[in-house]
Amino acid sequence: MKRNAAILRRPLVAALLVGAVAGAIFSATADAHHVRGAFYNGTHSGPPPGQSGTVEFLLGSNIQFFRLNNIAGSICTFTNVEFNGPIRISSGEPHSFSLSNGEATLSGTFHALQAAQGTAHLSAPFPPFGTCTADVTWTATTTELEPPPPPPPP
Repeated sequence: MKRNAAILRRPLVAALLVGAVAGAIFSATADAHHVRGAFYNGTHSGPPPGQSGTVEFLLGSNIQFFRLNNIAGSICTFTNVEFNGPIRISSGEPHSFSLSNGEATLSGTFHALQAAQGTAHLSAPFPPFGTCTADVTWTATTTELEPPPPPPPP
């Protein structure tokens, strides 16, 4: 009887371990609100009067690029501002990112499934008038879904 119990125990322990690992992988993926490989687009708070302002970015394992279009600055208009990646996304909740290049800063979080929000600060010399600045908030979404996890091994 003890031998039969030992024979059954090994497959049971192996099945429990596989289930625990698969559950940990799935829950880590389920908690991540960003969708890898997705294109996000949306709007920002600072377009010139009567015009629209857009935001767009592409995800891989990091943000590949982030673009803000048509931003009314203090004494100029920023027609196209692009932050080139890779821009690292934190692994802590909520997943977030930030980047600063001295004259511009960008930050954001993936606060809900298929959605992100954040802020940007832009600054550029605008001779002979001084420095043009802008501060905007932005939101973006995607309709793409994360691919399902692979099936468990047989």
